[in-house]
Amino acid sequence: MENASNHLLYATRADYYSAKIRAYLDYQSLPFDEVVPSQKEIDQIIKARTGMEECPVLITPENILFQPNIDTIDSLEGTESLNYLSVIPDVTPLKFIVKLIELYCDTFLFLPALYMRWGYDEATVNAYLRLRKIYQSPTQAQLQANKERQKLSLFGLNNHNGPFFEYHAEQMVLILDKHFETHKFILGDRLSLADLALMGPLFSHFYQDIRPRELLLDKSVHLKAWIERMVIAERAVEADLPDWESLGHIPETLYPLIQLIADDAFPFWSENLDAWEAWASNDRVKSESVPRFVSTHRFIWNAVSVEQPTSVEQVWHLQKLLSLYSDSDVADQEYLDNLLDSLDLSELLQITVSHPVSYKEYAFYHRDALG
Repeated sequence: MENASNHLLYATRADYYSAKIRAYLDYQSLPFDEVVPSQKEIDQIIKARTGMEECPVLITPENILFQPNIDTIDSLEGTESLNYLSVIPDVTPLKFIVKLIELYCDTFLFLPALYMRWGYDEATVNAYLRLRKIYQSPTQAQLQANKERQKLSLFGLNNHNGPFFEYHAEQMVLILDKHFETHKFILGDRLSLADLALMGPLFSHFYQDIRPRELLLDKSVHLKAWIERMVIAERAVEADLPDWESLGHIPETLYPLIQLIADDAFPFWSENLDAWEAWASNDRVKSESVPRFVSTHRFIWNAVSVEQPTSVEQVWHLQKLLSLYSDSDVADQEYLDNLLDSLDLSELLQITVSHPVSYKEYAFYHRDALG
């Protein structure tokens, strides 16, 4: 039975974003009850309040519902009455990189994770059996498996482009394994939002799904050790934590990851933004909410064709990252200019969102529609 004074997390161990929020709750020593939602709970609670069937969702003791990929951690850290250990740096360059990695995890890394779980017959069988164990119901497990497999076509994943996403995941794992050989967390000696964001793909998928674990993680002892450390993330003693300023600059072992983001993820963000701008410029009903996906767009990536749904949520995440840069002081901007220029990601800072997006009460809007 759930405790009304606890947070309530509707999730499963297979959900992409569940590991992110679960690790955060553990790290903050926030009591929570985790419930695998029945179809009735999905319909009457989650869908009734958000308009979507997607898990995970977090409900606070005050009955505020959060979707963990929509600023849950930012919002919780802003709750002054609670004694949170900040996971978001107050040093702008560090915060920018942490938010960049979160954007990468939330809007790009789910693609190789999705393909490696549902794009191969053996992996699909393994994923279905895992869902049966989670739901304790063959019917609900099959229903969930069907929904997840349909996302392959929704996000344009197939046997032609899927291996390129798999190769990206392989490169990412190698980079992170090298980084964690000498660093406890992404920024060094202090856990940050970047660590939590990476738990989505790396624990929920790569650590537990048969194909990525056998191909990638079993050879990556330092990355596996980091995942296992994060799974049991214990609340630190605040006095023992280094302050963000003392961590210094971005670890150089992260430079290859930022380069990989520039090579592979940035084209997705750029193409998605162009498609959104084209759609938004022709949308005459700007007072109404807009769907999370408004069209589709096709482009060439790594010499293969990819057709993606145009994500409004992705635009919202991207513009928040860009605002962090534009609102920073000259010295921080100069540091980020030089860093990203050296890693072939300077184009990111030159982006302008002509039709900005706002988010309110589980829906997205043209920003000017909300005043």
